[in-house]
Amino acid sequence: MSQNDKVPAEQNSKKISSSIENKILESKLISKEKSRKAKIYLAISLILTVIIIYFIFFYTHCGSGKYMYDGECIPMIYCFDDTLSPQCSVNKPYRCIDGELIKSASICGCPDGYSIDENSCTQTPTCDDGTYYNSCSQLKPLFCEDGILINKSSVCGCPTFGNYESFNDVCIPMNQKSPVTKEIFFQRYTNYEFSLTMHTDMFDFYQDKEHFDNTYKRTLSDNWRQDFYTTIVNDQNGDYIIDSIIHKINTFSDVDDTKIELMTALVQHINNTNTTDSEIQYPYETLYLQNGTDTDKAILLAKLIKRLGYGTAIFDFKDEDHTAVGIKCPPQYTSLNTSYCYIETTIPNMIGNVPRIYEIGIELKSTPVVITISEGSVFEKVETYPSFMLN
Repeated sequence: MSQNDKVPAEQNSKKISSSIENKILESKLISKEKSRKAKIYLAISLILTVIIIYFIFFYTHCGSGKYMYDGECIPMIYCFDDTLSPQCSVNKPYRCIDGELIKSASICGCPDGYSIDENSCTQTPTCDDGTYYNSCSQLKPLFCEDGILINKSSVCGCPTFGNYESFNDVCIPMNQKSPVTKEIFFQRYTNYEFSLTMHTDMFDFYQDKEHFDNTYKRTLSDNWRQDFYTTIVNDQNGDYIIDSIIHKINTFSDVDDTKIELMTALVQHINNTNTTDSEIQYPYETLYLQNGTDTDKAILLAKLIKRLGYGTAIFDFKDEDHTAVGIKCPPQYTSLNTSYCYIETTIPNMIGNVPRIYEIGIELKSTPVVITISEGSVFEKVETYPSFMLN
């Protein structure tokens, strides 16, 4: 290689070396800048952390025997249930104030089933099924009014199952086939009568249901009798006709005890069927046929009394093979060592009077099995009856 060729090669080598050095220097500068920024960020983070810790400490640490409440350091004073003053206790409506539990419902609220009454809690009154006053029951169209479940379909609507429509605040099945008018007549100091619209297809529905006769009932134990009666009484398919009767009775009186007397008279005036081995009817069948045994009529009356919100039971006399009804009444007027007043359904008879002989030659001597149907109100009007008519 000539001397002239070596000069450019050396120059190129120097240029390359210089470029590399520049890049290395540039890289170091960038690295230093990044390191500087990282240190700045770290310093800022540390400062912020210190500030946060300072504020947390300042606002939450109040020193021995104090704690932060509503932005202030206050003394730690406990009530006997370990509630710190002035916090609410877990036992509503109490609030711990300076070591003493004070009622403070307006701040701490009330337990379920209770309502705020200034700083106290009062139990929210309910009807027999647990529905609060002035509220709709889960069983439409029932409405809780002053402790009594009444029909109020205009407010509560009708059941979603089936196909019902609202009429005079009761729910009646739509598109029922073959409506039949039943004339109802009974006496209670005066004559009462009204019409009921019933339906052949609903009657046929009950006719097709499984039935048991009185012979089968006599074989049941006391526990099974309870289930037997309550199952029939609580059947809801034809309840629209029960609602219709109560609606009619409501037009005769606005006094609940008087309504009970009228419903009792209505059932007592239904024709008696004396066949003791006949199938036990559902209330709809008894009303449709306008006849029934003592058991059929007792079941119907128990259902009506229950619907009006009274405590009721069925009296089952095993020895005499007789069925009657009991209604909750004052202790001094109860019948047969029970908490109920006796109601006979086969003959016109005042509530509370146990007939010595309810049928020709049949005398009630045994103690009945008491089948509780519902808890509820007490029938008070029995107090007005002459003492010689009471058991």
